[in-house]
Amino acid sequence: MRANMPKLFRGKSRSSASRRRISRAERFAALPGYPALRAGLTLVEQVIVILVLGILLAIFMPLLSEFTFLQSSEDQAGNLARHLSAARNTAIKANRLVYFEFDLDEDIYSAYTYARESSELKKEPLIEETSARLVGVAAANGTKITEGKITLKMQPSGVAEEMAIYLGSSEDEIYATMLFSRYTGEARVEPEEVLVDLKRPEWRHDPE
Repeated sequence: MRANMPKLFRGKSRSSASRRRISRAERFAALPGYPALRAGLTLVEQVIVILVLGILLAIFMPLLSEFTFLQSSEDQAGNLARHLSAARNTAIKANRLVYFEFDLDEDIYSAYTYARESSELKKEPLIEETSARLVGVAAANGTKITEGKITLKMQPSGVAEEMAIYLGSSEDEIYATMLFSRYTGEARVEPEEVLVDLKRPEWRHDPE
């Protein structure tokens, strides 16, 4: 019976069994002038990728560091100390009052001064609003204030009110205390809550 089968039918059956699916990539690779497929990247391409990633990190890392949740406790305390020092230096160099404001409700601080334009005083920002986990501020009377706004006034001579600034996630979890000196402007960071009476002068030397 096989001998009586049409030749065309027998040939089609054998070719179907041996046919292999050709991928689209193989079909394109078979075209004249199409570059041959290769695996991986060349050394030059790898160098270019590394350079691009380095540039992107250099651009975005300073922006990411502004987010409070990405900052460590040491970073936030260090930033606050530098900003306090910068505000005091501005007061001395510009010979004018500088106001350093803590907003305990919003967990931000900023610094500004006033400049006279014609007959009006205009507020000039010195330090933009900066996020920090502010828990409270203890002023000269030793009472810790945990809500509202507290303003530290820096005189043109550099003298400012003694102050302790507490940073942490809550009143029960304070991770740093910033001690700001009245005359020297030193901002000393203690890595825990330091209970001090700012009415006593000895805290400047040994808060314990």
